[in-house]
Amino acid sequence: MAEKFANIDLHPEAVSNAQMGVVFEELIRKFAEISNEIAGEHFTPREVIRLMVNLLFVEDDEALTKPGVVRSLYDPTAGTGGMLSVAGEHLAGMNPNARLDNTGISTYVWIVSNRKPVHRKGKLQLIDASSFWQKMRKSRGSKRKELSPEHIKEITRLFGECREAYLDETGGEISSRHIPCAVCSPNSASGGRQTESACNRIPISRIFKNEDFGYRTITVERPVRDEAGSIVKATKGKLKGKPQPDANLRDTENVLLGEDVQTYLKRAVLPHAPDAWIDHDKTKVGYEIPFNRHFYVFKPPRDLAEIDADLKIVTDRILTMIGGLSK
Repeated sequence: MAEKFANIDLHPEAVSNAQMGVVFEELIRKFAEISNEIAGEHFTPREVIRLMVNLLFVEDDEALTKPGVVRSLYDPTAGTGGMLSVAGEHLAGMNPNARLDNTGISTYVWIVSNRKPVHRKGKLQLIDASSFWQKMRKSRGSKRKELSPEHIKEITRLFGECREAYLDETGGEISSRHIPCAVCSPNSASGGRQTESACNRIPISRIFKNEDFGYRTITVERPVRDEAGSIVKATKGKLKGKPQPDANLRDTENVLLGEDVQTYLKRAVLPHAPDAWIDHDKTKVGYEIPFNRHFYVFKPPRDLAEIDADLKIVTDRILTMIGGLSK
């Protein structure tokens, strides 16, 4: 298979991005059939993409026919680039002079291993490297920033040391610590968010326990009641003799793995619904990594007097300009 590709000219001047996407999708389809899988599980079929593009642009048709129009399209998966290429073809068919702008997306690098060293077992390290960049000497399309060798070295060091680290707002120096400061600690009263301006360190590397991101989705049931307000009990099945759950009153709650579900029920549910119970057979476990929440840095607003002073300067300037026009 590799030899056949070696004999084909796949240079961008010979094969367009759209054609390359079709080739890639065809390969996925072939290998999916061999492994008894469905190709659609790995990419979105082109006819579905065309439908999506039509739906995206249908209310903008008139504006898209005007000269010099620019539109930005965000493809959240960007696998084969099919959404972008089909959208480009659709837009060009309506207006050859229109331009479609790859919108920028955040890049996440995931390192997953079942061979963690001892000091990493049961832990998860998050690194926010969004502040590590330098301007490119020459833009490459819409790409205007890049990682320098020094940035790559520093990020590698942060990961290799497996420590918490903070960027000093005043001096710009990186200070590494084994533990976070009291205000930034996920176990503090602030819940991991900086709520005091005294803490001027921006977290760039943080260490968590695996269970900090885990939760149980529990199903909270409440009983069916008759017209007299009495609880109706089930007459058959595994619930025979027990309160019959009311599907209209059913609700779900997310409980952190570190908290007992019965304790959560007593604390957060029973004070509001004393007749509620948990159907443990429906409990599911999930994980979520709210990256931005853990790297949130509170920035207090400017003093009101300072804002008023700036507004007065702008207002006075506008009044002066209006006065000049009336002369």
